[in-house]
Amino acid sequence: MRILMVGAGAIGGYFGGRAVEAGADVTFLVRPRRAAQIASNGLVIRSPRGDLSQPVATVQAGALGGPYDALVLSSTLAISGHALIQKCGSDAM
Repeated sequence: MRILMVGAGAIGGYFGGRAVEAGADVTFLVRPRRAAQIASNGLVIRSPRGDLSQPVATVQAGALGGPYDALVLSSTLAISGHALIQKCGSDAM
């Protein structure tokens, strides 16, 4: 199952990173600055439940590389599913 995680901040980064750690096929939809951070350092989690630092797949709007089987919205930005599909393209899902 291919999962598109919208956002790789505190919430999306943590839960998406833990899913990757468990073997899930997760791709993170991120902005250019966050993509550069992840490309340089990997996805980094610091947690009392265990730290994680590992490379993960990232994409940006307009180049999603779908289709995906599941979409997880974890962004703090106010965005509706409809607006996300319009921005990214319906063939990503």
